[in-house]
Amino acid sequence: MRRILISLGLILLVTAPGIVSADEKDEQKLEQKMVKQLKSRDPAERAEAAFDLGKYKHVNAIPNLVETLKDQDSFVRANAAAGLWYLDEAAKPAIPALKDLLQDPVGEVRVQVARTLWHLDVPESELTGPVREVLKSSDPNEALDAADLLLDMGAEPASVLSVYGNAIHASNPEIREKAINMIRDRKERSPEWVPVLIEALRDPDPEVRWRAASALGWSEYASPNVASALRNAAGDPNSDVRDSALRSLGWMPASGDNLGALLSGLKDKDKGVRATAAESLGQLKKGPPEVVSALVDALQDKDKDVRENAADAIGELMPSAKPAIPALRAVWNNSKEDSFVRSAAGRSLGKLGEQVDWNAMKN
Repeated sequence: MRRILISLGLILLVTAPGIVSADEKDEQKLEQKMVKQLKSRDPAERAEAAFDLGKYKHVNAIPNLVETLKDQDSFVRANAAAGLWYLDEAAKPAIPALKDLLQDPVGEVRVQVARTLWHLDVPESELTGPVREVLKSSDPNEALDAADLLLDMGAEPASVLSVYGNAIHASNPEIREKAINMIRDRKERSPEWVPVLIEALRDPDPEVRWRAASALGWSEYASPNVASALRNAAGDPNSDVRDSALRSLGWMPASGDNLGALLSGLKDKDKGVRATAAESLGQLKKGPPEVVSALVDALQDKDKDVRENAADAIGELMPSAKPAIPALRAVWNNSKEDSFVRSAAGRSLGKLGEQVDWNAMKN
């Protein structure tokens, strides 16, 4: 028996290098299919293939992607550059071909090429010039993408601020949304963004307004000017805008006016807005008697999410929330109450120094 096992082992050692698994065969077939698709008459199909060859790490297709950089369709060229971005170090042989496209007549291509070259460690000094030219594009999408890349490379917000200012006046609401999303998603919270975001709070499209309100919800933006704009937005006819404004107010100073807006939010006709108002009151970490009293009242709200957030918020307002202990205890002892609401009450009781028997939740 041992000799048979050894013999089988030798056979496996000899033949293993030539074995191709079923998964590998499938990958090879898929790669061949996508390479073939690069020659499709449909530019959308060529673009899809170029992107997917890179995204799914088909390193063997790099020469094909380099050839596709010459495609007559700009979207295909941009996707070929994006595909090479995904291939990381393996794509470095494509750098010369990519550099040839830094003067592409289409800004979308130029920006994507520059982003890929930057990813491949080409010095920024070789890239910023061609990208800055795209800032002047009549296409706000191209200009925004160029500005975004320059910011990633370390440019000061002031140097591209006009691009965002122009974009929020575009006739297409999707462009206005894109501009606000780009500002919101940046890690740097520069106060230079504030005027653009405040202006966007007056946009005719509620989708833009709620995104602008959300983008202002950072402590770095806390100022009387921002708080005033958010208080106004808290009275917006659209519930999503009111919700975002109240959530962002939770990051502003706990002034009388800000508290007043949040307390009004606790009585909003929309349950989601009421729940957010309760959460933001807890975020303020300060609880004058009228705030504690309002949150205690909210423990009787007909919506369980409002009750849960109110119960949690009370625990953030210690020690001034001590008068709320009896109301929290009543919620905790109510076996018919929603379990999440009871748990929130239990957490807050614990924060306020009360003993809580968590085993009671199991009964």
